[in-house]
Amino acid sequence: MGKFALVRFFAAVLLFAGVGEAFAEGSLNCMFDPKPCEDLADSSLIYQLPDSVNTTLQAELDRDTSFVFYGTVKKSEIEAYLSPYTQQSRSELERQQIEQFQHSKYGNTVFGDSISEEDKERFAAWAMPHIDTINARLESAPKDLQTTFRAVAPDIDYALLKLTYNVKKVYDRGTKKWIAPADSQKTYTRQILVRRGAFVVTDPIGLRANRSAIKTYSNFDRIFTSNGNSTIVDEKKLDSLDAFASRRGTFVPQAFVVEVIKNMSPIYMSRIQQALVEGNKDVLRKTVTLLDSFSVKAEGSFVIGPVLNLSCQTRQFMNFYLGTYDDNLQDDLNCITTSLDYRSNDGQIYVMLRDSLKAMHQSGKFENVIADLPSGERAFWRIIVASLSANQDTLNTVIKANVDSIKKVEQREFVLKNYYKEITQSNLTAQVGVGAGLSLPLGDARDYFPTDLTFYMWLTFTYKRFDIGYSIHSMVSKNLTDTTFANAMFMDFSVGLRTFRTKYFEHRIMAGPSVIFTDIRVKDSPDSKDAVLEEETLCRYNVSTALDFYFSGIKYDDVNDKRAINKGHARLGLRLLAGYSGYATDLLKNADGGNFYATLSLVIQGYGSSLKKYGE
Repeated sequence: MGKFALVRFFAAVLLFAGVGEAFAEGSLNCMFDPKPCEDLADSSLIYQLPDSVNTTLQAELDRDTSFVFYGTVKKSEIEAYLSPYTQQSRSELERQQIEQFQHSKYGNTVFGDSISEEDKERFAAWAMPHIDTINARLESAPKDLQTTFRAVAPDIDYALLKLTYNVKKVYDRGTKKWIAPADSQKTYTRQILVRRGAFVVTDPIGLRANRSAIKTYSNFDRIFTSNGNSTIVDEKKLDSLDAFASRRGTFVPQAFVVEVIKNMSPIYMSRIQQALVEGNKDVLRKTVTLLDSFSVKAEGSFVIGPVLNLSCQTRQFMNFYLGTYDDNLQDDLNCITTSLDYRSNDGQIYVMLRDSLKAMHQSGKFENVIADLPSGERAFWRIIVASLSANQDTLNTVIKANVDSIKKVEQREFVLKNYYKEITQSNLTAQVGVGAGLSLPLGDARDYFPTDLTFYMWLTFTYKRFDIGYSIHSMVSKNLTDTTFANAMFMDFSVGLRTFRTKYFEHRIMAGPSVIFTDIRVKDSPDSKDAVLEEETLCRYNVSTALDFYFSGIKYDDVNDKRAINKGHARLGLRLLAGYSGYATDLLKNADGGNFYATLSLVIQGYGSSLKKYGE
């Protein structure tokens, strides 16, 4: 065990409950409702209890003859604290340094000047013999066990805790009822000796670990005995406690001892890497099975160091490498390679498998390897292997050619979710333009309005292929009489359809109602208000068609940059538009007809980009 990295023994799993983080049973951080987190922490702890100490709350109530009460922890203090081994690095923690500190009664690690001499002596009489025993056993232990112990020795702690409780109810053994506490019992104090960390045993040779489950941080009500406490209990349960108290998992002891099992996962990981180097699939298959078995065994057990295993990305490639294609479980497909840590054992194994597949593909052997697979599996693995080296456009082409052949729904969804990435113009775009063109009155309107230039302004919003917008154009009669002239202003509202779109061109057809403002004005009038002699507003209709040419194509964002998707863009172009608006007015005799217009305008298109779904 000394040949692979070991984490600090109590960095995450052997923490006491309470003051700061010096003694805190590992718990979850729930900002709004911590109760479920404490319930879960209790359940996780009870799950690790050895059968020898696993008991029910009812059994503890029947056994305990001390003061048993219901309440919460009011305050906790560390009266004395001893860490017999230095916090130096593992490489420096040799035998002579352990011996240097093994008889140091407190070193510099005792907290609390208020502790009495009697309590100091009691604390030392409890802790020091245990330290001496551990060191004596260590001398005859195997070398790998000595190395392991020295690696975790800085995390061995001894403490004298003082806990003060708020007492809400007291357990009356005579009646087995919960009664109100006397005034002298409402606040209660206990001193508890706490030992945490690994120690050596000789029969059989190995390591054990002291665990502490003392609650010094909880704001929730529990039943406290001299040997531990219950899980969280609501006050309304106290009078009908039988069913609850008789269940397993309702009592948490103050402390217990667990066996420390050897962490085989780093060893198995190293064997897997070596088997890949040698190309030995038999050894690889057996070692992967051993790794999986150890992971199951380690769950709920106490193991020094992190339990390593293959990630689902690595396992997916491993299945292909070993030919166990039917093992492509759903869980193996719900992941993507971007989360891999390539410095880890798992990441290195993934890279080795990936490079093996890439080399197989580049050598032309890949199709031979998958030749005996069902057509759906062949299609799936063609896409997976293409994803290792092809650029996104090439990968999309491979996906389009193969994805419809994939029979398994989960494989098809996995491919489309994680590998098919094509950027398209967003569903919503906006076009605005201004220009000019020719106005050609038709019908009776020609008697009053000549063919002339017209100003043209428009705005259109497009969602997917559907348009909505408006435009403004006009007709002017400069010589209605010797002293008057006429204006006709068209405001065309339209809905439309984009019939086609290419990289540089878009075509639309549109139709809708038109609001027509007609007025007769006096020529050369100094006052614009007095110039209007008559005015009228009527409604008709309009139809038009437009062809847009843009000077640049759609600018697409990086498909792998999620922050860039839906970022706004704009491009410049020209719109050639031809349309017809009906016309009528009562101000001019026989002025029905219409206005045909053809315009050229400068157009600015605003758009975003979005990921395109397969088949769109």
